[in-house]
Amino acid sequence: MAKFPFETSSARQKFEEGWSKYVKQAFSLTPVPLDVYWNPRAPGWFTYTSAANDIQDKGWPKIDLSGFLVPSSVYDQITDQYLTLTSTAQPFACWDPRRGQWMSVASRKPPTPDKGKAAALDAVQKAVTKLFNDGFIRQDTLREITNLINNERQ
Repeated sequence: MAKFPFETSSARQKFEEGWSKYVKQAFSLTPVPLDVYWNPRAPGWFTYTSAANDIQDKGWPKIDLSGFLVPSSVYDQITDQYLTLTSTAQPFACWDPRRGQWMSVASRKPPTPDKGKAAALDAVQKAVTKLFNDGFIRQDTLREITNLINNERQ
């Protein structure tokens, strides 16, 4: 069995603890909640509604949920399946316990604007100004660094 680079025993434990609540057992009459998925990146069981998320079947790997299943074996199997997904698919992959299949789950919320470079330059300017105010650098050094920052903004 392959391991997630970030896998811990607590991820497996969380999967197994949620098993009886979220995975439909072949011989059980207890309904499982809708919209609950296993997210291996968090890791944990999370609710992703179709109102807030674009949930798609992209033909990703699945397992047969009929018969008697051992949670730890299913965890191993879906971990191996997750690792076969492309690196561009993995950030969206969540395992659907009702279908036994990996699904694409993407938020419908527009992404928050990334200030990126501008925010980083603002942080550098603030830190340099603090160094000057605290007496750690001279005024000519502050001026030179400020000029470099302003040139990067262009």
